[in-house]
Amino acid sequence: MIGLHKKCGLAAAPAFLALVLLITFANFAQGQLVPGQPTLVSPDNNENISDNTPNLDWDPVTGANNYDVQVDDASDYSSPEVNADNIGTDDNYQVLDENALSDGVYYWHVRAENENGIGAWSENWIFRVDTLAPTAPTITAPASGENLSDNTPDITWSAVSENSLPVLYRVWIDNNSDFSSPENDSGWINALTYTSGYLKDNLYYLRVAAKDNAGNQGENSERTFRVDTLAPVAPTLVSPDDGVRTADSTPTLSWNTVSDNSLPVTYNLQVDDDSGFSSPTENVSGRTSNSYTTSSPLADGTWYWRVQARDNAGNVGSWSSGRSFTVDTAALAAPALTAPANGAITNDSTPTCDWESVSGAASYTLQYATDSGFTQNLTTGSSTASDYTPTTTLADGTWYWRVQTVDAVGNTGSWSSTWSFTIDTATPTVTISPSLGATQTATGWTLTTTNSRIEISGSVRDATSVTVKIDDKVATVVDDSFRKTVDLMVLGTNTFTIAVTDAAGNTTTRTLSVIRAGVEPPPVTEPAISSEQAVFIGALVVLVIVLMVFVKMALVKKY
Repeated sequence: MIGLHKKCGLAAAPAFLALVLLITFANFAQGQLVPGQPTLVSPDNNENISDNTPNLDWDPVTGANNYDVQVDDASDYSSPEVNADNIGTDDNYQVLDENALSDGVYYWHVRAENENGIGAWSENWIFRVDTLAPTAPTITAPASGENLSDNTPDITWSAVSENSLPVLYRVWIDNNSDFSSPENDSGWINALTYTSGYLKDNLYYLRVAAKDNAGNQGENSERTFRVDTLAPVAPTLVSPDDGVRTADSTPTLSWNTVSDNSLPVTYNLQVDDDSGFSSPTENVSGRTSNSYTTSSPLADGTWYWRVQARDNAGNVGSWSSGRSFTVDTAALAAPALTAPANGAITNDSTPTCDWESVSGAASYTLQYATDSGFTQNLTTGSSTASDYTPTTTLADGTWYWRVQTVDAVGNTGSWSSTWSFTIDTATPTVTISPSLGATQTATGWTLTTTNSRIEISGSVRDATSVTVKIDDKVATVVDDSFRKTVDLMVLGTNTFTIAVTDAAGNTTTRTLSVIRAGVEPPPVTEPAISSEQAVFIGALVVLVIVLMVFVKMALVKKY
């Protein structure tokens, strides 16, 4: 049994070995003839592309006579956007137009096959289809139209929102709006800032564009800026004049505007009581106009001021030459009035008003009115002398007047005391008592009498007190009535002049012609003496008698 088994085993061994070798060779041959796994080439894994019908490429697989390609927006390829099989031996595939891919992320793989079987799928690679260009970047510096004092300015912008990263940016700077020959070209850079190369003073045009990782280039952002490194010239001061005195404690200071490329130009101003401007009272900056009124009243004294210009590029010029002015707000004393006397009455309808001159006065202002509050019929006049005569006649009545001083810089002093005067240009009226029986004539009256003595009486009317004279002899006036006894010295016509003068000096003159009738001359009578004269004569007689007694006694004693 043992031998037989050995015999049979020895006999069967070659056949068994051949069978094993045949199976092993068949299996080996089959493994060599099924295509291997393709190696993907492009698009690169995770690449961003702007072509929605991309060409898919892979390395050729030995022994492959056909390829299958799948593209899907899901990694499980559950619903492929592209499912191309039996595309032949080409080692690339162009996505057909009818299968054009929408923007998004896609997965793709490839496998090879031949008559011996189908090979394994390649690795899954990813690509993004992005056909949308990025938006134009927002330039953040320089501002549009900005003036810069930097010959190598920094250009900055904001990042754009984009799926296909990284985003690259490019900057062009040219002195011509067509960008035909840019002064600066940054090339595509992965940054949000770019420092320009040296730029001469000039106006420049700026462009910034973005390009995403899919190769889409967006629109340009554009603006202009100016490079200006030259400081503006110093302003020329205009007003007030250098060294001027002024009564204005908040003066307005002005200067010429400065020309410059970088507008607007602003101004800095200093006002100080020190010519070295060590501690300015007014220190103003950024003034856009070419004038300035001090913000608070300046004390009396000498002040200095200067101005400098700053252009819109930030270049600051030199200070102007300094000027000075003197603030003088001290008023002079009020004048003392002298004429017409206070309360005076005058028939002058343009009376000259006089006052005492005040040292330092450049002129005087006079007011007169018909009320003491100077509101009614007010007239204001000016004079450089210490008197003033109205230029028009004043109406009859009471007028009030006052004067104030004005110095060389316009300070006005206090008003003087108020005085008044009364203008009366009306002549008084006079009438003869009807009891005299006089007849009215063109120049007065006439009457006839046989008496050698008569009493002339009458009445007067005037706004002021009056004086009545008859032949230069004052008549008694009581309550606007007058009387005077006169003698008729001759037979025939005796003429008397009646003159009535009021307080203003207005005089009315009338004549009274009295005709004395009869042939006998008037009796000669001793002139009557007054009681005062009688007393005086009596005293004189007594004195003479006393003297004679003393003389006689002296003579008796001697002998």
